[in-house]
Amino acid sequence: MLAGYAYLTPLNALIAVHVPADVVDTHIQQMAAPWTYGMLLVIGFLLPLAFGLLHYSYYSAERATQRALSALRESEERFRTLVEILPNGVQRNDLSGRITFSNPAHSRMHGYEPEELIGRYIWDFKPTAEERAALIEEFQYLVRAQPEPKPIRSRDLTRDGRIIVVRVDWTYERDSSGQVTGFVSVVSDITQQVEAEASLREFANRLQTLSRKLLAAQETERRRIATDLHDQIGQSLTALKMNLQTLRRSVGNGDESEAWAVCLRTLDDTIQEVRDLSRALRPSVLDDLGLIPAIQWLLQSQIKQSGLTTQLHTNLADVRLPPHIETAAFRIVQEALNNCVRHARANRLDVSVHRSAETLTLQIEDDGAGFDVPRALQRANRGDSLGLLGMQERAVLLDGDLRIESALGQGTRIRATIPIRAVPEEQ
Repeated sequence: MLAGYAYLTPLNALIAVHVPADVVDTHIQQMAAPWTYGMLLVIGFLLPLAFGLLHYSYYSAERATQRALSALRESEERFRTLVEILPNGVQRNDLSGRITFSNPAHSRMHGYEPEELIGRYIWDFKPTAEERAALIEEFQYLVRAQPEPKPIRSRDLTRDGRIIVVRVDWTYERDSSGQVTGFVSVVSDITQQVEAEASLREFANRLQTLSRKLLAAQETERRRIATDLHDQIGQSLTALKMNLQTLRRSVGNGDESEAWAVCLRTLDDTIQEVRDLSRALRPSVLDDLGLIPAIQWLLQSQIKQSGLTTQLHTNLADVRLPPHIETAAFRIVQEALNNCVRHARANRLDVSVHRSAETLTLQIEDDGAGFDVPRALQRANRGDSLGLLGMQERAVLLDGDLRIESALGQGTRIRATIPIRAVPEEQ
């Protein structure tokens, strides 16, 4: 076709209509030049090639699109299958609060078939009008403000009238432009977990009540034993000493005088030990004068026994606290001081007792050897040492807190905070 100028004939006829014949002939002769003929050959070769490439590209893109759509359908099917077999409920709802999807687990959780939940509002399952109103208000806030998603715990009413506790982990559903179009939620029935937590709390409360009663009984028994040692045994020993002194004077200064002196010294030591034991069990100064005089007596007695340098800082002065708080604070300081003397190899110990409007703060700090706190608490939990646990228990039973800071070679700081309330001592 190119050799016979088939493509030029229509062009010649078209031009001849509007252009003089001599001009047309001259123009056709110029187009028939060898280089123009070669260009037409090239165009005639490249044009089909370009159309072929275009067709191939379109076909390849179509196949890629089909493969992508097929992969997307398979992915959606796998996702749907996964959602269908999940033990947790999955729910979708639009911006009006209507449920648009519910998997079998979510439907069973509430006693319905999946299709029965579609179109219902999420607040239709709240057991009370107050809870429904609260959820509507919360949902409107989420749609309006779009805060960061956080888990929600609430109650739902099932078809058979049971109330279940659910945890809702949710997030926003967005379109391709990023606009929020609804919500996707994973709903878990945590009723048994909540009941177990309530049982544990009740058990812990019973243990705390028992511990309070045990500590109160312990302090009562200590007070009774200390009183008996002081009033009965102590007085009996004092009377025995006076009788021995009278008997010694009547016997005279014979060979037995040294034996009498040994007996009297032994009796003096026994009387002093009984007094010390009575004070250690329950110092009368704590009941008679209060917390600060009792701590002062405790520090002075330790100075005599260990040579430890001590200092007391306080803003209480002569202020009295409720007896159960004074007892707990004194026992915490006493145990901390005993640990310091036994294990710390300290030279100095500072005790701070300060009261604010509603809190009593104790701090006991030494410059001793220090210790590994986590390891010591592990030993205490195994029952190897009850001192640290005893201090913590006394603070916790009064709704307080006790913290221990220590490290090897860096001393020890014990800080306890106890709220001051007018709680009856027997509680």
